[in-house]
Amino acid sequence: MESKEKSELLSTLSDMHKNNNVIYILTNSRAGWTFNDNNLDKLISANSGYRAVIFSINGGIPRSFYGLLEFALLDAIRPQDAAVIFIAPEMLNRNSSFMSGCVEAFFRWKHFPELLTYGNYELIKKFLTGNSLPIMKYRTDITGAVDITEGEGLDAGEKKELVLSRFKDDYLNNFKIDDYQLAVLKKTIKEINKANAKTIIVLPPFPDGLRNMIGPDMVQEYVKKISDIASETGTELVDYVTNYSGKEYSYYDGSHFDPLSGKKYSEKFVSDLLQNLNEEKL
Repeated sequence: MESKEKSELLSTLSDMHKNNNVIYILTNSRAGWTFNDNNLDKLISANSGYRAVIFSINGGIPRSFYGLLEFALLDAIRPQDAAVIFIAPEMLNRNSSFMSGCVEAFFRWKHFPELLTYGNYELIKKFLTGNSLPIMKYRTDITGAVDITEGEGLDAGEKKELVLSRFKDDYLNNFKIDDYQLAVLKKTIKEINKANAKTIIVLPPFPDGLRNMIGPDMVQEYVKKISDIASETGTELVDYVTNYSGKEYSYYDGSHFDPLSGKKYSEKFVSDLLQNLNEEKL
């Protein structure tokens, strides 16, 4: 983000603060697309004294969120605000394929050679040092990966299975939990707490097909790691994974909500969020 963008962002947040507290929602495409499509800010402001601003970072990971916090949000967050941090399992791998999304989101260039051409050496150094090396740390051979070819005449359900099967090895690689990301998540929460704002961690729902692919051990490890951080930092945890089957919603590509399920989840999330915030005031 350039300094002009920072000024514009802080100005927007200042305007939002004039009559309301602000909820900062840090997410990736899993929930971000849903919320943007359903205009989450209007849904929240119509039912509370809060306004919502959504930061849906492509390939969002805790390190990306901390970068945004460090760049601008720490200058904007006020007491009585709230930060909602979505943590899906794939967001905890420092070196997954989602890194490419983070690079593009941070620098607005798709390839490092373009960065070099424009002389952004310090930005490259900072990003690599803090976020992405060693790139291949978790790239392991996945046995049993499905080798498939494109087929015609598939129905919607078969297409979802096609997507999941094609990227099976990639999904499994992306579900490797990295202590670095966990440490950055804790650091982010502590910085928000210093501003006397409330922090809420959300474990978003994900489909049964993906649960079955990564296996129950990975799911349990993910929930436990985040639950431990929530307990350690005194952070509220909203869990849509434990005691859920993965069949509550439909997903158009095996990962992202279809429109009707997106609307359904948005309403459920807002209801739970506002109940949580109201209880905090009592």
